[in-house]
Amino acid sequence: IRSADAPEGITPGSIVDIYWVQAETNGEIQLIPELVIAGAHILAITKSGSNFGSEIGLTVALQSDDVLLLLGATSQGRVVLVSSHG
Repeated sequence: IRSADAPEGITPGSIVDIYWVQAETNGEIQLIPELVIAGAHILAITKSGSNFGSEIGLTVALQSDDVLLLLGATSQGRVVLVSSHG
């Protein structure tokens, strides 16, 4: 994901909610972001190899029923992580 789409300070062990956000469109109606996964656990974070990289890789633990939802969200638009506090 883009590093700007993850909350600052997340670490392995953090719990996040994952939202789907429509990809930027040319004049099309913007859809409201949707909650895809609530309470995903961050297992690992991989920073881009470049000093100017703007992407990070994440390994998350979630219920097996949620895997297809997350894959669908990543293929159509982008995902945004929000820190979850309960």
